[in-house]
Amino acid sequence: MAQSDDNMDLWLRALSGELTAEERLRLDRDDPEFAELEELAAIYDLARTEGSDEPLPASVADRIRAQAVLPSPTDAAAPSAVCPIQSQQARIPAPANAGLAWFAAAACLIAAIAGWWPAAPEPIETPAPAPTVAELRDQFATQAPDLVKFDLAGTEDPAASDETTGTVVWSQQAQRGFMTIENLSVNNPAEAQYQLWIFDGSREKHPVDGGVFDITDDGQVIVPIEAKLPVGAPTLFAITVERPGGVVVSDQGRIAMVGKVGA
Repeated sequence: MAQSDDNMDLWLRALSGELTAEERLRLDRDDPEFAELEELAAIYDLARTEGSDEPLPASVADRIRAQAVLPSPTDAAAPSAVCPIQSQQARIPAPANAGLAWFAAAACLIAAIAGWWPAAPEPIETPAPAPTVAELRDQFATQAPDLVKFDLAGTEDPAASDETTGTVVWSQQAQRGFMTIENLSVNNPAEAQYQLWIFDGSREKHPVDGGVFDITDDGQVIVPIEAKLPVGAPTLFAITVERPGGVVVSDQGRIAMVGKVGA
């Protein structure tokens, strides 16, 4: 609102009931800026309109009516109640000027709406989708400083064919890697599962279990490698066909694929 500082001071003092008789006469004079007060009063009428998008709750409307009783246009001198400043027991005398009464009513309305209007909900951040196994493999291949890569080849086992191929990426420092396998037969997990074995030149006995996995689709499958024990000097990777759940020690009766590290 573009009122002068003098008028603003008078309006604020009028709301506090501190005006002198002379100051009240000054307020009662025609003031073109009172038209702006009428615009504020329109807020009150709009809030009471039945066709508004979202009417105020009855409790808020009751508070407005209890705290702001507007004077009749023909009885501007009738006392009006405004929003209490100190307490509900001590009502502040309303100014005689009708424009100031509208201003007080609009202030009550705004205060009531501020207490009722729901706060804007916090924006919900959509979590980023989990990376695919292929994305994890590609990321691993660019970040592992000691990455080694070598091929896997199918054997004469019935699970393999002439088209069965694969590759391994392995990080000795990270002790993990990925196998990319193509055209290995789909298995029934209730009957048999594939198991990876990592032959370790620093161990005299059995190879290290590299995990049990299934082939669920024809074509390319990416399998994470998670060694169950530390691997000191990997020399050979072999995939066997085992009973469901895998075994602790393989008899290596069915070897489906093999790959020599560094080949």
